Amino acid sequence: MSQNLPFQLISVESAMSLLDTRGRVLNMMNECGFFLCQRGFINVSLDDKTYQIQEGYIYYYMPTTYVSILKSSPDLEGIVVKCNLEFVMPLLQLLFDSGNYITMRDNPCIKLTDKQRSAIETITTLLREQLDEHNQELEKASRDLGDEFPAVLDAKAIRAELSGGAEETKADPEASPADVVRKQLIRCLAQSLFYELIYAYNSNEAVTPQLLNSHDSIFQKFLTLLFRYYKQEREVTFYANQLSLSSRYFSSIVKERSGSSALQWIIQMVISSTKEELANTDKSVKEIAREFNFPSQSFFGKYFKQYVGMSPRKYRNEQWALRKVLRKYV
Repeated sequence: MSQNLPFQLISVESAMSLLDTRGRVLNMMNECGFFLCQRGFINVSLDDKTYQIQEGYIYYYMPTTYVSILKSSPDLEGIVVKCNLEFVMPLLQLLFDSGNYITMRDNPCIKLTDKQRSAIETITTLLREQLDEHNQELEKASRDLGDEFPAVLDAKAIRAELSGGAEETKADPEASPADVVRKQLIRCLAQSLFYELIYAYNSNEAVTPQLLNSHDSIFQKFLTLLFRYYKQEREVTFYANQLSLSSRYFSSIVKERSGSSALQWIIQMVISSTKEELANTDKSVKEIAREFNFPSQSFFGKYFKQYVGMSPRKYRNEQWALRKVLRKYV
């Protein structure tokens, strides 16, 4: 049964099943994550570089990459985690600049210390236990309710609660406080794992300037501009003009280097940031609209609903209601 969470914790065997039908290629265009090798080895290639991921090594894959599987040992074991961009974007904004992104994309493999490996394995074990219990509860409810299960526990409601309200749907009225707390606990464990991964990378791999080709350089400059101006500028033409490029040529480079269009990057940045403001500040919707340079509160509301599926006010009310439940029972 699908959990519809913004991340997945899967086995190596399941990860191998994601191979492109045209060959041993993993398509990671709209996701990021990592593979921690616990036994055996696997050889992979990214662009013109080849890596052997051995026991105790970790491989980070970033959005917009195609990873080729060259060879793996019969005894290969490890941990694979996949995350969607909606889940990690707010965290990336806090921890990364464009240079970090390019560095990790082009230098994705490090050897963990014993302490780092232990910490990552501990968090993934706790996360797996919570996910298993969550799955068991869903399966029990499915057996008990039979055909009525979809009406009582809508999968969209789970996604809305965990991934930040991407679907306009009401939370399950029958969910117990323990259910709500568990879902939030799963999310918090996943965030803790993400922080541990970034800490391990920054501790083991010095962030040094990389030799970039011209397209990489343009993409990096775009990310730098986006982090600086996303609250004021939402038009692709602005960023193209800053780089003295035509909008069409600029957009084609961003799409080539990242798998997502420049407009998609802009929308993702604006939506994830406004969600954060709505959920975690007392600013009025009007103040947030002004901060993000929308011409009016109404225009911001239509923009937000177009991509999130609900109004800013409804999104805030759902997030605050969830927080109120957590304060009461945690």
